[in-house]
Amino acid sequence: MEVETINQLLEILKFILPGVLLPILILYLNNRHTRKIKELEQKFDLDKEGKFRIMEMEGKRDSEKKEHEKEVYASLIKILFEIQKLNIELSGNCVDYDCLNKAVSGFKEKVSIYQDKISDNQIYLNPEATNKLYEFYQEIGNLLIELKEIQDKEKYELGIACVFLKSRMIALNILELREIFEDEEAQRLTTEA
Repeated sequence: MEVETINQLLEILKFILPGVLLPILILYLNNRHTRKIKELEQKFDLDKEGKFRIMEMEGKRDSEKKEHEKEVYASLIKILFEIQKLNIELSGNCVDYDCLNKAVSGFKEKVSIYQDKISDNQIYLNPEATNKLYEFYQEIGNLLIELKEIQDKEKYELGIACVFLKSRMIALNILELREIFEDEEAQRLTTEA
């Protein structure tokens, strides 16, 4: 009886194994493989989205930085324009204390306004640009010191020569700062490519 029972169990297993258990096993393996593929796809999608957001943020940061650089550069150009106005005011009949004092006071007032705009946007500048900006301020300071000395010596007619010479140095400084901005932009574009 035992042999007969074992034979019946074997017959049942021959039927059940290929007909029921094998499809269940294949289904289980297939589902497991599909789940792993979906997990990998989700991980890939998350990585792709994360990289896209990083690139988007870097692009936004770069565009913000470029806007701040434009603001700084525009303010520097406006200061240069104020120097030209100072030059024009001193080129007339500026032969007394009041003329020079009035022109320098107006110049200081305008420079202060643009300096505030520059300081608001200066945080995005790289160290090289910041150093060049301080050289620019040093030139402005030297101009004001020399105009004060001219005023103290009462040689008002020298004011225009002083402004003319210093304006060239200041303009060169602005051009060097512009080159720094352009070089940085070129490096960004090279890195992106």
